Amino acid sequence: MSRKSFLVFVGRLVGLAIMLIAVDQLVDWELVLDQVFSVPISLLAVCVLLALVRVWISGVRWRLLNPDPGAEISSWGYFRYMMISATFNLFLPGALGGDIARSFMLYRTDSPARVTHILSIAADRYVGLVSILAVGLVAILFLPADSGRAEYVTIILAVLAVVVCGGWIVTSEFLPKLMRRALADEGRAQRFIVNLRNRLLSVMDFYRHEKGRVAGAFALCLPIHLITFAILYAFAVSGEIRISFLALSAACSIVWVVAAIPISISGLGLRELSFVYLLSLQGISAEAATALSLQHFGINVLIGVLGAPLLYFSPPPPATMGSGSRTGTRGS
Repeated sequence: MSRKSFLVFVGRLVGLAIMLIAVDQLVDWELVLDQVFSVPISLLAVCVLLALVRVWISGVRWRLLNPDPGAEISSWGYFRYMMISATFNLFLPGALGGDIARSFMLYRTDSPARVTHILSIAADRYVGLVSILAVGLVAILFLPADSGRAEYVTIILAVLAVVVCGGWIVTSEFLPKLMRRALADEGRAQRFIVNLRNRLLSVMDFYRHEKGRVAGAFALCLPIHLITFAILYAFAVSGEIRISFLALSAACSIVWVVAAIPISISGLGLRELSFVYLLSLQGISAEAATALSLQHFGINVLIGVLGAPLLYFSPPPPATMGSGSRTGTRGS
């Protein structure tokens, strides 16, 4: 590990410690843990099964957004990669660290379409971000005016603006031109940027010609997000927390995006603080909000544990074999 990487890692550990200390100042941990472990085993089992279905649907969504010119990744391969992502999410920065691990695994293959696969991961995550913010905004609009609706709308519109602007910057000529100018004397880096830009344009061309697949990917976002909201709501009902499904969905949509910020390991601390603030607008105590957050994280832990064996004992998907000829098509 380089010195820079080590310092970044230490910085994130410090960030995690600071946020956990902040949470510690807000809650009575005895009450929190009592609620966390009060979940019936039967409910926990149902939630884990629902989460596995969510992972499978997420894999289908990624498959729709991946041009995959040589049909290198099978249906099982997509599910396997998504499960392994859940495992890496447990100890990498933010709630999306698994996407980085998934991209790294694909980059290490000898597939000629590996860059396309990685770009499709970014597209899949972007679709997820935009869709959950849109679903959250719809939920917020149906909330009573005195239930924190104004605060929720302000936050979610600000985040949505950042996400949309970020997408425009990445897909426009602005970023490549800036990078080429900054690396004017670096021939190899310049070639890498040009090649990456060409691949990105190819993927974007694929999306323009395959609007049905893009629409299908957005449609699949609804059951994915509804499963997340339903799991949280089931925990809330089990813990006798008085909150509507819409209010919890609105809060969850914001927390999901905030927790993706790579400040702490697996988004811990940041996620809990976000839940405490957003649910306080609904009159929910800090202990109940923290318990909900930890219960949902517990489901992620269980899915991550189930995904770990797939890293070592599952047959590799076709993308890792690198044998046979590949047919070059749009998006390769």
